[in-house]
Amino acid sequence: MKIVKLLFIFIPVLLFNCTNEFKSLENELLSIDEDILDRDLIIIPKEGCTGCILNVTYYAEQNIDSINKNVLFTVIQDLKLFRLKVDSALLNHKQVYIDEKNVIKSRNIGIYPVLIEANNGKIISVSEFSVPN
Repeated sequence: MKIVKLLFIFIPVLLFNCTNEFKSLENELLSIDEDILDRDLIIIPKEGCTGCILNVTYYAEQNIDSINKNVLFTVIQDLKLFRLKVDSALLNHKQVYIDEKNVIKSRNIGIYPVLIEANNGKIISVSEFSVPN
C-alpha cells in the first residue's frame, strides 16, 4: 500500500519536472519564431561533430520539401560565412530557421543534430538525429 501511495506522489512530480524542462525549451524556440514547433524540428548546430552536421545539412538540402520537418541552424559563430557555406535555396525555405541570436546555444544542445518531436506547438520528445538510411 505504501508503494502505491509513493507512486501517486512521485509520478506527478516526475511528469511536472519533464514538462517544465520542455516548457523552457519551447519558450526558447518560440522566441525564434512562433511557428517553429508546428511540426517536428531538426536542430543542426554549426559546431560539433563535423561529419554528422554535414550529413544532416546535406540531407536537409536534398529533402526539405519531402521530410515534413522544420530545420533550425544554431550555434553559428559567423553568420556571413555560414550564409556563404549553406545553400541559399535551403536557407530561404519556409521550413528553415536560423538562430541568429544563438538563443539555443545557452541550452548546450551538444555537438550532434537533435530531433524534437512536436505536436500542436508542444514538445513530445528530444533525441539525437541521424540521417535515415
